[in-house]
Amino acid sequence: CIPIGGGTITSDIAHCLAIDKNQAMRIKHVFGQVDHTEPGALVITTDTGKKTIPSKLLHDIITARLAELMTLIRAAVPSGISWESQPVYLHGGGSLLTGISRYVTQALGCCVQPQLPDTIAQISHVSHIAALGLIHSSIKTKLITPQPPTRNLLSRLKSRWFSS
Repeated sequence: CIPIGGGTITSDIAHCLAIDKNQAMRIKHVFGQVDHTEPGALVITTDTGKKTIPSKLLHDIITARLAELMTLIRAAVPSGISWESQPVYLHGGGSLLTGISRYVTQALGCCVQPQLPDTIAQISHVSHIAALGLIHSSIKTKLITPQPPTRNLLSRLKSRWFSS
C-alpha cells in the first residue's frame, strides 16, 4: 500500500503558483493530471484577481513531486523483492489524480491494483492503511514474524469493541 500524499502535492501547487491551499486543492482535483496535459491555460480567481496558469506548469509541479516519491520508494524497498510479484495499492488524496496508476506502474515496474483490497478498504484513516500495508508486506517477505496476541491484548480488544 503506497500512500500518495495529496496534501504534499497541494502544498507544492500552492507554493509554486503563489495561491492559497484551498485554491490549490480545487485546482488539483479539477485539473490535476499525471499522464498528460492538454495544451492551454487555466484561469483561476485569486484574492488579487484573475490569474492565468499554463496547464503544463500544473502538470510539471505534480509530476516533479511524484518522481521524487517514486525515487524514495525504490530506495526503501529491500533488494531481492520484485515489484512484479507484489500487488501494489495506491491510497491517499494523490491516488485520485487522473493517470496516477499508469504513472506508478511505469515508474516502479509493478501492477497497480484498481482498488484497495476488501480487508483494507473499510479502514477510514490514511495512516492506518499505510501501517497495515507495511505490516502485511513485512510478514509476506518474512522481515517480521507475526506473534499470537496475548491474553491481555485480546481482553482489551474485546472490552473496547464489544462493550455497550
